[in-house]
Amino acid sequence: MQRLIKMLQAMIKTLFSDVRTSIVSIAVVSIVAGSGGVLLFVESIRISLSNTMKSNMPVWATIALAVVVVVYIYLKTRSSHPPINPKPRIEFFTTGKMKWKVAIYREDWFEIDKTPFCTKHDVQFIFGVNERYCPGYLEERCNNKLKESGHFKVYSSIKSMIESKIRNGEKLC
Repeated sequence: MQRLIKMLQAMIKTLFSDVRTSIVSIAVVSIVAGSGGVLLFVESIRISLSNTMKSNMPVWATIALAVVVVVYIYLKTRSSHPPINPKPRIEFFTTGKMKWKVAIYREDWFEIDKTPFCTKHDVQFIFGVNERYCPGYLEERCNNKLKESGHFKVYSSIKSMIESKIRNGEKLC
């Protein structure tokens, strides 16, 4: 029995020694092959670039020129067009009992809030059944209102007046 155990131990030692030798040799072969592959790849890229730069028709110059033209066009369009969402200048245009909020982005680009403010209470109108009206304060009732049927006509005329003032460089207040 002792002999069998010793023989088994010797076989296990030999087996583990062989496995360890195989693992080390596979790792060394992999490192050498991988390094050689990388070197071959880098060398082929170097040769390709060298041939391209030495060619009669310099492709690299054409590619560089195309990149320069694309960058130039990008910079020109970026400087001539405004950003998508520039920060507007907010002003108010008062007419009668109503005050309209105007966001001016440029002299030819502005937006008017469709809901006016009450000049007496300085609050924005709220929607009613067929009208927009000033909520006023709880103690007093404000009769400042804008019928829904006339809203488009009033809004269009206000927009026209504001556009005229902006075009002529006048203050809205």
